[in-house]
Amino acid sequence: MAVLLYIAAGGVLIQFYRYQINPDGISYISVAQKYLNGDFKNAVNGHFSPLFSWLLVPFLFFGTDPLLSAKLLNLGIGAVTLGVFHRLCCMYSMRHEIRSTLLFTAAPVLLYFAFDQITPDLLVACVLLFYFQVIFDPNYAESRKYGLFSGIFGGIAFLAKSFSFAFFLCHFPLMSMLHYNSNTAVIKKKGVLHNFAAGMLIFIFISGLWIAAITEKFGYLTISNASTHNLNLIGQIRTHHTHFVPPPNETAISIWEDPSFVLPPVTWNPFKSANTFKHWMRFFLKNIRSTIKICMGFSGLAVFLCGGYLLLQLLQPKQLLRQHELVYPLLASLLHATGYCLIIVEERYLWIICLLLILMCGYILERIFQHAFLTGWKRTVFLILLVLSFATAPLSNLGRDFNTGKELHLLGSALKQHVVPYRRLATSGSWYRSLFLAFYLQTPIYGTGEKRMPEELFEDLEKHSIDYYLTWGEPTDIRPPPSRYRETGRATCGHKTVTLFERMGRR
Repeated sequence: MAVLLYIAAGGVLIQFYRYQINPDGISYISVAQKYLNGDFKNAVNGHFSPLFSWLLVPFLFFGTDPLLSAKLLNLGIGAVTLGVFHRLCCMYSMRHEIRSTLLFTAAPVLLYFAFDQITPDLLVACVLLFYFQVIFDPNYAESRKYGLFSGIFGGIAFLAKSFSFAFFLCHFPLMSMLHYNSNTAVIKKKGVLHNFAAGMLIFIFISGLWIAAITEKFGYLTISNASTHNLNLIGQIRTHHTHFVPPPNETAISIWEDPSFVLPPVTWNPFKSANTFKHWMRFFLKNIRSTIKICMGFSGLAVFLCGGYLLLQLLQPKQLLRQHELVYPLLASLLHATGYCLIIVEERYLWIICLLLILMCGYILERIFQHAFLTGWKRTVFLILLVLSFATAPLSNLGRDFNTGKELHLLGSALKQHVVPYRRLATSGSWYRSLFLAFYLQTPIYGTGEKRMPEELFEDLEKHSIDYYLTWGEPTDIRPPPSRYRETGRATCGHKTVTLFERMGRR
């Protein structure tokens, strides 16, 4: 019933979020179009992992609008996630009313995840739940197939997002060690070792195929070039372009499709000196505070419930360690959060922790409900409060994002009649909105003329043979383009006037 309600609500709401657009989403869609067109050489990407784009290909094959395709895909991933979350809940010893509450708690959360952004983070959460269903199983040591499935889901998680490579290499050995120590029978210990070896081999095989592909393309061993980008952000090493930058290939919308081509030649190294390491640790502590704030945003009640329970259990640490149903998701959450705290933290990176937090609340409520003083209507009130605590932020954010991106879609439709696709575009400013317009206009964008002297701007327009120049604001408020450009279209977006200039003689 929870899945059906989720799908029904998603089907009704998708029309109000189908125009949501973000830079990463444009890149995933562009890469998917390359796979669809057989351009495999340019589809192999050093920054964005491939799985989300692969899953988009069938939608694009049947001619579905790209943005709508991404939303439909996310909605479907959310439905599968809710299903596997239910299976994970069924592994826990909890009464039916609690398990049902957890499902109806997760449904609005997943609906928000599906419509918030076009990213693979919901896909990662889905795959990791499949992996957790295997690795959290109390009978893990008794079945030799569990190692195989662990490696498969770990490898798929890496194909969804490169961060999962490091997470699996840390989490899988840790869980194998815990299973090994918790079993006394020799045959079960051998089963754990067998599963560990099988899981690692399968994981390395699946991951190795993609690593080999991007290593072949870039000429050096790499798991992902996104880590270089993130480290340079920590070290405040940014790539400042004093000129226009062409996209990495002929069918890319912008350089953001694969920024590997413009990364600085030197990567910031936190171990270079004592000062750089201290800077990294300050950044790490700042990220911890951000992570706690994000988790409080998921549900302050859940954070206090889990934190209070853990503090009480620390009085008897041996008893706490025997509570595998709590310890396993807790360790996974801490390890996942710590990995991101070392680089960069955003809410969407922690979506899997939100789902594990719901699961841990179910375990704790089952323990609380065993006490006689909390019966009848008191339990119902407690469960309703839990649902509301998790649903408040998602529903608020969905309301905030209502019809987001629609105005840019209408602007793109108005200007599209004046543009020949695949011609080169530059803009006077407002990089993100210009990027979104470039997506609608199907024109590669080379950059902006912000903070540029007119002579430098005009020189770059000529050097790169820019066909269209887009200005934001009234024509009297901006620097005009060179005389070789003439106005060919004008529209409004909010309180801004958007003017399109075309290079004369290009058509």
